[in-house]
Amino acid sequence: MYFRDIIGLEDLKQRLIDNARSGHIAHAQLFCGNEGCGASALALAYARYLNCHNPGETDACGRCASCLKYDRLAHPDLFMLYPYINGTKLSSEDFLPHWRDMLTDKGAYFSRTEWQEEIKAGNSQPIIYSKESRFLDEKLAYKVSEAKYRIIYIWQPEKMHETLANKLLKLVEEPPERTIILMASFDPNHVLGTILSRIQYVNVRPLSDEEIKEGIRQRGLLSSSGEEQLQTLAHLAQGSFKRALELIEGNEEAQENFMIIEKILTGIMKPDPKEMRRISEEIAALGRESQIRLVSQLGSFFRECLILPFGQWQLNYLRLDQIGLAREIKGAVNEKNIVSLMAECDLAIRHIKQNVNAKMIFFDFILRITSALTPAFKSLGLRKP
Repeated sequence: MYFRDIIGLEDLKQRLIDNARSGHIAHAQLFCGNEGCGASALALAYARYLNCHNPGETDACGRCASCLKYDRLAHPDLFMLYPYINGTKLSSEDFLPHWRDMLTDKGAYFSRTEWQEEIKAGNSQPIIYSKESRFLDEKLAYKVSEAKYRIIYIWQPEKMHETLANKLLKLVEEPPERTIILMASFDPNHVLGTILSRIQYVNVRPLSDEEIKEGIRQRGLLSSSGEEQLQTLAHLAQGSFKRALELIEGNEEAQENFMIIEKILTGIMKPDPKEMRRISEEIAALGRESQIRLVSQLGSFFRECLILPFGQWQLNYLRLDQIGLAREIKGAVNEKNIVSLMAECDLAIRHIKQNVNAKMIFFDFILRITSALTPAFKSLGLRKP
């Protein structure tokens, strides 16, 4: 990953380059931002630049021995930690080929979902296991062999086991010589607080519509598209280049989730307890992460339905396949029920994370959503007796 591979964020790139060239390099830095905005990519490009033998004014040279090893993610002074599964039998080393493949194929613009699919996580929750503290001890026992700086790169530090988090805290407080810790997080609020208070933040902002459009043009992803289509795509991406890629490719899971959402809302219009139970069992059969994404998508759809009647295009992020249903129930999501609808979504996600029985969660969830929407559906003539 080079700075030139990263979409937009020229201001952040320049700041990191200036820090590197001036020698003002914090020994522990947290790159945090929404998924698909470039936090992971920036951290890896920065690591490369710091160790490049002939760094230029805008990027690493790409030709020196260090850059060539970073191309293969095989530099002896680059250590990478990431969530994985089955930690009683396996370690991060066992998943390193998968990790390299993902970074090579996706260029750090891959999602947590794609990583889980790559390692076949299923219903298991990937974490960074405590045993990785021994891995760090072993690596740090050796002197820096080739690089200017030894890099410890941690993807999703919020997934660290407490034992490992405490080990990292000690490293942050007493950094080994010529060692820099770079972390990329989507959820920094769940990183150990004592670590957060001792590191430098690099806040990665959402991409602008213009940055996303330029990234699409540069990659030739929509060569025949007009400016209007590009603008719509960039707007729907909501600052995430990963989301833009999914919209171009057609995110299969999002489409399947919306089909379930249609079933839920259609079921409220034509009440049928047996159908509600069947839908709840269909959702319960999904993996936990998939369940969370479905409920989150439903919450986002409610938000868009609330805004739709105002006719403010710039505030609306409905996909083309969602517009028909949103117009059909226009006015049903309003100021009287939006708070309770969003609260039910939050409660369902909390119950999923707490491993409550999935069939119970979703049958109850659909009943509660039905209760919140029924008065509005009746007043609009949408609910049939």
